[in-house]
Amino acid sequence: MNINQLKYFVEVVKQKNFTKAAEQLFVSESTISKSIHLLEKEYDVRLIDRGSKECRLTSEGTIFYQSAVRMLENYQAETLKLYDALKCKKGSLTVGIPPVTITACFSPIIYQYRYKYPDIRLEISEVGANTVRDLVTNGTLDIGVIIRPFKEDYAAVPILKSEAVLLLPENHHLANFQSVKFSQLSGERFMILSDDYMLHNIIIQSCEQSGFSPNIQFESSQWDLLVEMVAMNQGISILPRPIIDKFWYPKIRMVHLEEPEFPWDVVLVYRKDKFVTAPMRYFIDLVKSVSENYCKNS
Repeated sequence: MNINQLKYFVEVVKQKNFTKAAEQLFVSESTISKSIHLLEKEYDVRLIDRGSKECRLTSEGTIFYQSAVRMLENYQAETLKLYDALKCKKGSLTVGIPPVTITACFSPIIYQYRYKYPDIRLEISEVGANTVRDLVTNGTLDIGVIIRPFKEDYAAVPILKSEAVLLLPENHHLANFQSVKFSQLSGERFMILSDDYMLHNIIIQSCEQSGFSPNIQFESSQWDLLVEMVAMNQGISILPRPIIDKFWYPKIRMVHLEEPEFPWDVVLVYRKDKFVTAPMRYFIDLVKSVSENYCKNS
């Protein structure tokens, strides 16, 4: 069975006549007759009562007709989706990006997307990665930017690999170290991103893996506030290296973390069962190209 056979059969039923159906479809009557005969042979049933003056459906033909109509409707709907995915440069796109990641590498991506696709309505939700993950999972967001590791089964596009680093006041006793183990941070005053960020959870897990619970004195969704507080000798913090590399802070020191290592692996994700619209595909393609040329060199 193919799509043309379904079209021929449905048109015959609508016209109640082989000749009229052939005229509507611009094919020969014999083509339609042969097509329906093949359907009857394939399913081993009689679909049309040819003995009557008008084309009448048998009981099996009625069942087949109802199913054929639904299949044609689905085919047309999927064809429109495919056309949209391949050609359309309009529509909307909702993307969740943590503010930390926007600062690190997403500004040029957003700018280029708006410039190349002005008719696509781009909505950016600036929330932490934990919130982004939840909103992608429940379908509120089309695409999200989070960090590894994560348990959900997403389609993932790598964006940027770097590390999270320890930030210390310039006069801290560890400030001149090349690297610091997490176990050396026991008893320190931590100032970290709030719990809607994945980094929040990973910091706590890394400390607990090293045998202690962090002494969290302050939490904020604003990374620049955390940096300022470190500069004012209020405690220590841990933030992605690309953020700190972009700005010069003379009163802080940046130190590599180890045991455990602290990678910052940023990925773009969307649900595997989600239809990839044209706006989504354009964004994904842009992320791949820009992240290769910009983010990895930041």
